[in-house]
Amino acid sequence: MQNLQVRACHTIYDRSNEIMKENSLKLLLNVVPTSDQPKAIAVATLKRVVFPNLKSASFRSLLYLAKSRGWLDLQTVAGERVVIGTKQALTALQAQFPALLNVWATWQGDWLCLVFNQPPKTDKQFRYLRNWCQTHKCIQLSRGVYLAPDVYLSQFLNQLKPIYDNSIYILKTREWQADNIDRVAREKYSIIELSNQYSGVSNQIERLLKILDLQKKLDDGHIEQLQSLFERLFLAIAGDLGVIRYYFSYLKAPLALVGTWQSLVGHENLVGYEQSVSNEGR
Repeated sequence: MQNLQVRACHTIYDRSNEIMKENSLKLLLNVVPTSDQPKAIAVATLKRVVFPNLKSASFRSLLYLAKSRGWLDLQTVAGERVVIGTKQALTALQAQFPALLNVWATWQGDWLCLVFNQPPKTDKQFRYLRNWCQTHKCIQLSRGVYLAPDVYLSQFLNQLKPIYDNSIYILKTREWQADNIDRVAREKYSIIELSNQYSGVSNQIERLLKILDLQKKLDDGHIEQLQSLFERLFLAIAGDLGVIRYYFSYLKAPLALVGTWQSLVGHENLVGYEQSVSNEGR
């Protein structure tokens, strides 16, 4: 399962013209504003929970690179160095992880059917168009026939219509007579596996939040659980195109789940644990 998610992760966040490195993506997931009031995450907590194997100098460079790009602010609150994400961080992250886009909240399950006809002189084998379809995780029904969620229609028309005008047919549909598009989508996008992954992550976050609410000291075992939990959250979002919200509406939206994760890593008792560890090491 993890290997499947890793492959999906690369498929999605390699699609941008400016490919973000994995550490930058992980950093932004922890600080990106998920509501009107962004959360402040302690730098020490980020280092221990999210980047335990990253050298201190590299971690500082990561923070200051993100700050220079306008993705976050570094502040000192009550003597604690904290990170606060900006709106630019959300925009940058949505460009890499389509599951975080707001369009999926209103998607009604409509699909585009792209049918290749005669290739243009500029792309005689439809290689660029096939690459576009693969990058956007379109479903290939047969040679030269692809399905894509209709949220891509405006993007397709803006980017590709000038090149492929009169070279392809674009049909929009919701109902299929000969087969079940839901079955095809579930198989292509591993929707069942993703729903289980999201549910597991969400349940464990809630469980750890209750522990933090009840006790003011965590042990190293809990920290290891946090480290593993974030990796699972990262892989789930990286492998999610966004359609899962339509098929499993009871699941918490990915961006909302990120906000719940931030409540966990920003919990005052977790910050207190980090301060005690820091003091013990002096």
